[in-house]
Amino acid sequence: MSAEIAVWNDESDKRSTLRPQKPTPRQPLAKLDKNLPLPMPSYGQKAAPAKAQTP
Repeated sequence: MSAEIAVWNDESDKRSTLRPQKPTPRQPLAKLDKNLPLPMPSYGQKAAPAKAQTP
């Protein structure tokens, strides 16, 4: 039972950690998100000129 509770606690902790972890990585993700949307739209434009520059 102790082991089961420990495992359950571990899972609960993981779920609890995942819940707060989601917003936690969201902050650094915001930085990545900013970079993501930046290269995302830039990727389309960069891909166009990049293709022309590549060949």
